[in-house]
Amino acid sequence: MNRRLLYRWLASGVLWLLLLIVVVISIRSVNIVNRTGRIAANALTGENEQIITLVRDTARSFAVEWATWNGNPDNYAQRTGLFLTKVPTLPPPSAIQEVTAATVLSVNLKDNDGYSARVLLHTHRLVPVTNAGSVPITLVPVTREDLARLQSNISLDLSQQPALSWQDFLLYVEVPVKLVNKQPVVAGWPVIIAPDYPRGVIEQSNECKTLASAEFVTFINQFMNMYYSGQPLTNFVMPGANVKPVFEWKLDSVNEVRVNNEKNPTQACVQVLVSAPGVSKLTQVVYLKLHPTGGSYLVEELGSI
Repeated sequence: MNRRLLYRWLASGVLWLLLLIVVVISIRSVNIVNRTGRIAANALTGENEQIITLVRDTARSFAVEWATWNGNPDNYAQRTGLFLTKVPTLPPPSAIQEVTAATVLSVNLKDNDGYSARVLLHTHRLVPVTNAGSVPITLVPVTREDLARLQSNISLDLSQQPALSWQDFLLYVEVPVKLVNKQPVVAGWPVIIAPDYPRGVIEQSNECKTLASAEFVTFINQFMNMYYSGQPLTNFVMPGANVKPVFEWKLDSVNEVRVNNEKNPTQACVQVLVSAPGVSKLTQVVYLKLHPTGGSYLVEELGSI
């Protein structure tokens, strides 16, 4: 075989290999640039953050008005109409309900200008009950007819009255919002959806597993009593520690105290029952970080975990 021909084939092969490498590198570079562009486009810039905040506020406000039902269709149309360019024709349900709190749990980008916001609504609704005697009197509504009967001294037979009671409900809805001239506007009515949001777990200390001694429980009783009754904690906390007493509460009992070390505890998990005006037997689980000193203890930290 002619050497010159062989060299020519080798040079041609090397050239094609170099061209192939250049093409592969070019394609990869284009993909990297496109991916970087998408990341940059989706980055939460100051402007994007402001838009998301406005979308959240719009969705939450509209969801609250949509879920507030007072039996007045004209009032309902007026309130929801503040978010729409045309007078809404969707009638409210036959119900009495108010929204006590609303939280936007997520906002997802649907397209370039469209968003879907998921809102959790805490509602207070008037519902019929089967056993009116089991309903606390504070949850039973008083109607005009009730007041009229009371003023006219007509006896009221509760067994003949419809049993209604205020009950609390959670309502999870999705609200569509879109951007018009960079301003969020409502794009549709809220839709009730199944709850789909992250759920936590009540964690417990892995350190505090040992039941505390009687002497330590006595210290905890004294500290907790002063903490919940708003008394000075100077003799119980470390200097500079951010532990301040609370007011209008009362310690009922210390149910359980567990520590990380029975003889020389530096951490404690305390379960107590407390009360306040209108509140009885509220369970609290309090975690304490302690500093042993002179046969006693000083509290360094107090918190939920």
